[in-house]
Amino acid sequence: MKKITLIAILLLISGVVCFGQSFELYEPVGSQDVRRQNGEVLIREGVSGVPLSQLMKVKNVSAAACSVFCKKVYLQLLPNSDNTFCWDVCYTQAVMVSKKHVLINSQEVCNRFDSDYESNNYSGDSRIRYVWFDGNKPSDSVCIEVIFRTHPTGLDEGSISSNELVVFPNPANAYVKLNWKPTGSPVKLILHDILGTKLFEKKAAGHDKEMNINVAGYPDGLYFCMLESDGQVRVVKKIIIRH
Repeated sequence: MKKITLIAILLLISGVVCFGQSFELYEPVGSQDVRRQNGEVLIREGVSGVPLSQLMKVKNVSAAACSVFCKKVYLQLLPNSDNTFCWDVCYTQAVMVSKKHVLINSQEVCNRFDSDYESNNYSGDSRIRYVWFDGNKPSDSVCIEVIFRTHPTGLDEGSISSNELVVFPNPANAYVKLNWKPTGSPVKLILHDILGTKLFEKKAAGHDKEMNINVAGYPDGLYFCMLESDGQVRVVKKIIIRH
């Protein structure tokens, strides 16, 4: 295990070109998985101060199991922006290459990747490449590039606080429970899919502080939950549904 990791890091530390032989990439979009080409550029847009995410599934199309690592390459970054990723295990901002591999069997699809980006109230583009590679043959790799694009928002800088809403379990299977600090005013909870389609909306009284949402019928993928109060979006939280 240590030998595989060391070889992979040394050979890929400066590599930016992907030569896909054993892997294919699929992006969960609504109820479908969309095939993404090796090296394809994707764009994720939002307003500054609201986190952006990217999910991706990796399929092993070879005839043998592969020990697959993931790495990120910063091509362009806004100042003070944050980017973390999970490849079965979630890593801190400083980690560029996953410390552990994920064993993907022949023809198996792995949905253990998730990337989070926060511009920290800056507007503009950050560009990040994500690479998946075979630890025993690092040149056997596949990649995508993601442009995280944030726009200015009319909300006050302090109006969005990630501490105002707690979502668990996350990833979710059958339900999610929402907890928030009572505001004294009525609030509205709204659930969107990654395409912005509204799937759930419910009002709560000013003294309420929790709500359950049944997500058993929603397909695997990335969703966003918003808490609105006094006509303003107070917080947006990412929810991953994984059955």
